[in-house]
Amino acid sequence: MYELFNGHQGRFEDAVSMSKPVFLMLCDTLHSFGLTLPQREHGVPLEEKVAIFICVLQGMKMKDLQERFQHSKETLSQHFHKVLKVMIPFTAVHSRSFTPEHDCIGALDGTHVMARVSEEYATSYYGRKGVPTQNMLAVCDFDLCFTFVSAGWDGSMHDSRVLHYVTTEPKHRFPHPAPGKYYLVDSGYSNKTGYLAPYKGYRYHQNAHRNRRPQNEFELFNKAHSSLRSCIERTFGAWKSRWGALRNIQKLSFSNQVIFVCASMALHNFIHRNSEIDEVTVPIANSTEYVAPEMPDHDKYARVADVIEEGDSDPAMTVSLMNYRKACAYTMKIEWMKMKQWFENCCNTMAMFQRNKWNNIKGWAKALLSIIMWFSKNTWTRMKEIFIIDRMVAILALGMEVASTHGNQTHNVIDEKVNGENRDQLHINA
Repeated sequence: MYELFNGHQGRFEDAVSMSKPVFLMLCDTLHSFGLTLPQREHGVPLEEKVAIFICVLQGMKMKDLQERFQHSKETLSQHFHKVLKVMIPFTAVHSRSFTPEHDCIGALDGTHVMARVSEEYATSYYGRKGVPTQNMLAVCDFDLCFTFVSAGWDGSMHDSRVLHYVTTEPKHRFPHPAPGKYYLVDSGYSNKTGYLAPYKGYRYHQNAHRNRRPQNEFELFNKAHSSLRSCIERTFGAWKSRWGALRNIQKLSFSNQVIFVCASMALHNFIHRNSEIDEVTVPIANSTEYVAPEMPDHDKYARVADVIEEGDSDPAMTVSLMNYRKACAYTMKIEWMKMKQWFENCCNTMAMFQRNKWNNIKGWAKALLSIIMWFSKNTWTRMKEIFIIDRMVAILALGMEVASTHGNQTHNVIDEKVNGENRDQLHINA
């Protein structure tokens, strides 16, 4: 711990998943909940006890813990359970939230975490995951913090049945929505007072709406519902990404496993609320379409339909909630139609502009082509005239040359004839 406190800040954050100020604040908080200071001079400091618990949450093996803290297995286990005991009141305080200001007070959903149970009780904990798991019900706010946690349910139980038991048994102290308030739930839950579910039979998840517009008001409502309810998926994703032990739970009694998992949720809230920049939550919160990493379904159990308890459905669904959902869908449809009409008007305006622009270009092209054709025609006519004149001049020149040559030959013949007659006449006279 001395090396971590006096070392680099990044190394400290990698070791305990939080900054130094947040870690010291956590130590003071756990001390106020009953975590004791060392009674002797060479005892294990309180900060080291908390660091041991954090490293176990990160999924560090016992051999690595012994090497890092230089303690025996018994000493590490002893201080781990001391911190785990203090985590019970810590979780009760830090898994609650402030009073919401809006009608929608959060999202509700279930998730599975690996469980280690004895063989005689393992049957009821086998569900569609193919391994023993504990089913958990959680509620979160839009700041990606848990506001209610109920863990330790059998992995074979349906989420709606867990919600039924949690909401009907007072010992769970479930924060029921106040009149006019509601939680967002998925299609696995009933749409009833205080719980707003999407329309069944229509596209819902965000990846189903990718590159495809809603076809009606029901799909439009489901798209907005899925986008808003994704906060619970992002919260689960950030929580499971922060603590590696959730993917391979420690060998603890089942009751301690439940406390351990709930404590990890409370620590997630504490770190996220007190950190200036939460390196785990920020990239998940900024993701456009986030899908939380979930334990894959086992093929053998994926084909088995989940049995929903008859008492989970609410046949007397509140009329006000139905009207509210219809009003939301209708309002969103009107807004969507207005936006669609505005978009179509913009497209028509752009098309008209492009059409007029194209007509102007065509008119200009036609005029230019006419000028070129007229110029070409006149140029060709002029070239023809020049060619004809040139040919006529050439022919005349040739004719004059021929005539001149022929005239010279005629004069020679006449001269020969005249000279011959004169010679004959002279001969006769002689």
